[in-house]
Amino acid sequence: MLATIIVLSILVVLLITYVILVSLQKKKDTDKAYKKGADDLFSAILANGWKKKVNDFNEYNKCVNKGGIIFVGDSLTDNYNVYEYYKGYDVYNRGIGGDTTIGLLKRMNESVYDLKPSIVVLLIGINDFELVENSTPETIYQNISKIVSEIHKNLPDTKIILESLYPVNKSDNFKIDQPSVMRKSNSKINEVNEKIKDIPGVYYLNIHDLLLDDNKELKIEYTMEGLHVNTFGYHFVTKIIKDKIEEIKHEA
Repeated sequence: MLATIIVLSILVVLLITYVILVSLQKKKDTDKAYKKGADDLFSAILANGWKKKVNDFNEYNKCVNKGGIIFVGDSLTDNYNVYEYYKGYDVYNRGIGGDTTIGLLKRMNESVYDLKPSIVVLLIGINDFELVENSTPETIYQNISKIVSEIHKNLPDTKIILESLYPVNKSDNFKIDQPSVMRKSNSKINEVNEKIKDIPGVYYLNIHDLLLDDNKELKIEYTMEGLHVNTFGYHFVTKIIKDKIEEIKHEA
């Protein structure tokens, strides 16, 4: 009798354990499905916004003055009010929020070649860590090298100012939005910068190091939420870029 009770007790425990495990797996599968759905929706929103921007650029380019200065990149460029910061310069903004090195390679005509610029200011790659599958510092470097090479091939007289990737801030400061910086690490950003600084045929600007605080993170006073720079940050980098533009102009 006792043996029967023990066996039944064991069976009950096993059954309960099985039910719990099945429930946990279902929750895991559901969470994964929701996450995939959210990622797919986010990707669709980005794709639609990207296409609209490229179409807009195509229209804007009908009115540009050839030989100007263009700023090309992702949201760090898209958010950069170059028309205010570079008064007196013939500048154009060709940044798209959420863009990657792969995305930029697909819009070189609308964003670079059609404008026939004298100078290109290039900042791209930070989004690859999160939005490009299997992205590594090496693949980001390879794509940036290809972007530079394509510009040289199509516009041999155009000068290229290549900015380092900016650092991020992942501290517990109340300003920091952790989801915005989730897969972006300063160590990997440093790896990219170590590689791209030696790309031939560019004026490399190591703005990254000038934005660091004592903890080797993006200075809190220069950022909105840990990833994007704010007005103070743009004001700071503008002087550095302007100095390089003037240096290039005096070389001509």
